[in-house]
Amino acid sequence: MKKKVLIIITILGLILITIGFKTTSKKSIYSYQTTKDSPYQVLLKPNDLYPNLTLPSGHYYLSSSIKSLKINFKYHFKSFEPSNIKYTYNISSKLIGSMKDDNLELKNIWFKNFTLVPNTSKKNIKNSFDLEKPISIDLDFYNNLVALYEKTYNVSISANLKVFLNISYEINSKNLKNKIIKDQIELVIPLTDNITEVKENYTKKNNQTIEKKNNNIFNFYNGIGLLLVIYPIILGVIKITKNDMSTLNIKNILKKYNDLIVTVTNKPDMSNLKIMFLKNFDDLVIVANQNQTNIINYKVSNKQNNLYVIVQNYIYIYKITTK
Repeated sequence: MKKKVLIIITILGLILITIGFKTTSKKSIYSYQTTKDSPYQVLLKPNDLYPNLTLPSGHYYLSSSIKSLKINFKYHFKSFEPSNIKYTYNISSKLIGSMKDDNLELKNIWFKNFTLVPNTSKKNIKNSFDLEKPISIDLDFYNNLVALYEKTYNVSISANLKVFLNISYEINSKNLKNKIIKDQIELVIPLTDNITEVKENYTKKNNQTIEKKNNNIFNFYNGIGLLLVIYPIILGVIKITKNDMSTLNIKNILKKYNDLIVTVTNKPDMSNLKIMFLKNFDDLVIVANQNQTNIINYKVSNKQNNLYVIVQNYIYIYKITTK
């Protein structure tokens, strides 16, 4: 029964240690918020059908009627603790041409990148910043490139235009040093569809937390679990130590050293002898071998055996006590 209890305690300890390591040991060292937006206006080609040649964002548009887009990229950064910020941004576009393969799966076959606004940096900003950058996208320019590709290779392709505001910022605060964060606003504009729907590939608002791993990997669960695992081991060591003095070990000793040990029924006469008690059985064996004499075993009681070596006027005694 006792062995089963010790096994259960050990298993419980291992489970707690596992839970401890799986438990998140991180702490927040910095938190911030970003807000993104990209309102745009659709500028139509001259015509007599639309009373207004400028249409607002968020609608569907006849692709052949569009001349250009005016996009106003907006990016807001707010720190929730004192910090110094440096940021760099640029605006770029990417023209992507696609065709269907033999399995009718659309594959990208052509890419062309453009830098619309080169890298621009701002530094020594405290805690927050607002970036607002308008850009005009001439769709005729990109449509002409698609038409040139189709004419050159005598193919018909699907084409999309991606427009990006790319931003990276370096944050320095009390707990955060030279942390670089990269972010992006992405718009996707179809060029070869009959109907144009501008898609926003980004999340408008984000609350972010930067965490740091706790250097102390042991937590409450680890500590308790480790104690429960060590407890049966300690009991085992104590038991082994006690067994060194048990009848089981005296039997093993008698068996191992049967040529050296002589068992007697009468207690040796220790009168006129100087008594020396030894704490280690091996020391008794050394004394016996050095003096080429036997070890005398005398059973004092069911719980005690005394082992003796007599050398001249000395008697060396090692006691084995059974619990």
